[in-house]
Amino acid sequence: MPDRARRRLIIAGAAAVIAVLAIGGALALADDDGAPAAVTIAGRDVSGLDAAGVEAAARERAAELVRRPVEITRADDPAFRVRVSPESLGARPRIRRAVDEALEPRTFGGRLLSLVGAASEREVPLRFTLTPREVQKLVNRVTRQVNDPPVAASLEVTEDDIVVVPGEGGFGVAAEDLRRQIAALPASIVLEPGPLPPPVSDEEAAAARETALRVVAQPVSVTLG
Repeated sequence: MPDRARRRLIIAGAAAVIAVLAIGGALALADDDGAPAAVTIAGRDVSGLDAAGVEAAARERAAELVRRPVEITRADDPAFRVRVSPESLGARPRIRRAVDEALEPRTFGGRLLSLVGAASEREVPLRFTLTPREVQKLVNRVTRQVNDPPVAASLEVTEDDIVVVPGEGGFGVAAEDLRRQIAALPASIVLEPGPLPPPVSDEEAAAARETALRVVAQPVSVTLG
């Protein structure tokens, strides 16, 4: 190999090594001083902010969300509307959790994409702790207005038998589903009422009947003294 070609090869190799080291250094330093690029907390951009800045932005956004009422409506009844303030539910933002998630560094590949401005947005939710008693009051208030409650199957003891009294299905919204939606404190909750199964099915009542019959069929011995 001619000396000139050898020198060109050495120079190209050295340049490649320097470029790799430069990119590696940039990736090592990226995100170290704050939130990575393209990171939001509940829609608020916190990209590049240090920990104190991310916390301040999170608290500001939380204050906005606490002032925003939650409106509950029915898909099948435009006249139905319940509005409640997050404050009345005892909403307390979980700031530390949101800040920690926002400051979490990206993977190597994510940092590389950040350097070229192609990083995907990372949306960090802002979660709230609610007072269970107040949430339950709201759930009860809504379900009383919306639901035609189901009736559980049961057992009835007659003179010579134990019989199953069939349950009846209802119509409305499941309390647990509504509770989960309220916990997210969205601006709007649209209820879609549907069939509600009995809390105890006929099959479950029939199984309980068989157990009860086996119990009463056992001889009873009484020892006195």
